[in-house]
Amino acid sequence: MTSTCSPDQVERLLPLLAHLATLIGEGERLEPNHLRFLLTASDLDEGWAFREVERWAHILMTAREAGSSLDRKLAVRALMLRGVPEAAALLAVDVATREGGGAEEVEEGSSVEDLQERTRLALGASVTELDLGTLPAGQGATASFEVWGGPGRIVVE
Repeated sequence: MTSTCSPDQVERLLPLLAHLATLIGEGERLEPNHLRFLLTASDLDEGWAFREVERWAHILMTAREAGSSLDRKLAVRALMLRGVPEAAALLAVDVATREGGGAEEVEEGSSVEDLQERTRLALGASVTELDLGTLPAGQGATASFEVWGGPGRIVVE
């Protein structure tokens, strides 16, 4: 098994994933000097960061060039094997492989910043805690909330 970045390192690199996906989706062929430029601008010009972003770019460019649904699924799984959260990987592959490409096709009015935020927050909910209070035995209660992203899990105490 190849070595992967630590979760902290992946977290530091995730904002670049939206930019990579958008550029690749627009048909750009990213070379090593382009990746170094993005990393330098992000204050991540360390060797480990370049190697990882180079892998991500290769995965996304390969999926774009191949174009089949299997290649897209493989790209998502490859990014996940590199430590990228599933929601971020799905979004990046979708952006990179869309016909005509570009972030503007993901959602009307989306910007790179929107994509970065959606990529960074892989799982979210409209509440952080849902307290139904103390209920007598046998009495039920209901409440509603919204969950987006994923994968994830709900912990019930």
